[in-house]
Amino acid sequence: MKINEVIKLSAFYLGLDESDNKIRTQLLKCANLVINEICADHYPLVREAAANTGSGTVNYTTLAPALSGERVLEVLSVRNGAVNVAFRSYPAHMKTAPGLNVTVRFSYVPGDYGENGDAPVPDKIGERITAYGAATEYCLINGLFEEAVIWEKRYRDSLAAVTRKRGEITVPARRWL
Repeated sequence: MKINEVIKLSAFYLGLDESDNKIRTQLLKCANLVINEICADHYPLVREAAANTGSGTVNYTTLAPALSGERVLEVLSVRNGAVNVAFRSYPAHMKTAPGLNVTVRFSYVPGDYGENGDAPVPDKIGERITAYGAATEYCLINGLFEEAVIWEKRYRDSLAAVTRKRGEITVPARRWL
């Protein structure tokens, strides 16, 4: 998903001039907030990274590089080869058995993207739903609370429709009395 498209759509929905740098900067911040929310709450991004436990402590900055702005959200599993290894999570690091070369599977929140960035949001979320969220954030930041309520409803309803699980619908068989 292209961040530039989200900014254009948000500006169009709100009736703003997208060529104004101040507005583009605010919409970029709003789009990054929405992408972080989507990745943290609805569609977590998952990655695996190799680490050496050394003294038994693995800092999260070694798993998700701080330069890219990514933050580890939750450690899902730790494996040494095919064997699961017990671990305990803390806010900035995790502890496990010392002296192992492990593979850590974790979910993370992406860093901030620039205007020409490409966000790793699933295709079914798309630019439209993200633009609804960015419009909501923009309205809240600028004190347009009535409009924010409208955009928030559109954003939440669209997100719920996309994330709703669609199972098989069965009707119980009828019986003769």
